[in-house]
Amino acid sequence: MGTKRKQGRVPARRLECAAGKQQTPLMAACAAGRLPLVKQLVANGVNVNDVNREGESALTYAVVWNQEAVVDYLLAVGARPELPPAPAWSPLMYAAFEGNRHIGAALIAKGADVSRKDGHNRTAADIAGMAGHQGWAAMAGPAPARRRR
Repeated sequence: MGTKRKQGRVPARRLECAAGKQQTPLMAACAAGRLPLVKQLVANGVNVNDVNREGESALTYAVVWNQEAVVDYLLAVGARPELPPAPAWSPLMYAAFEGNRHIGAALIAKGADVSRKDGHNRTAADIAGMAGHQGWAAMAGPAPARRRR
């Protein structure tokens, strides 16, 4: 007969982003839209603002995979909408590229900087426009004027 494993809290330190690791369990759960697992990991002490070596957070993964319920939850429990720091793409820039207005509005409501620029001097509105999401670009505010050469 097998032994029963005790149900309990998983030590948070085992779930943090290890050096050289691309994706944490929380990031994987966010990308897959597994909200109950995301909630369990957070309840067990996993840091929602942990980043991998590329600077991507769990929120980044949820945004890239258009997991609206997961994005809403992460923002509610303190995920920072400005990770990773510039010039890398912010979660708002990924939402702009995908054209997801719900996620874009949620990020802006939690303080995402609509004027932040990537390494190519583009804002989220610029990225949305380039991806063909003009309605989204208008939601994020006007793109900065381009200089004439």
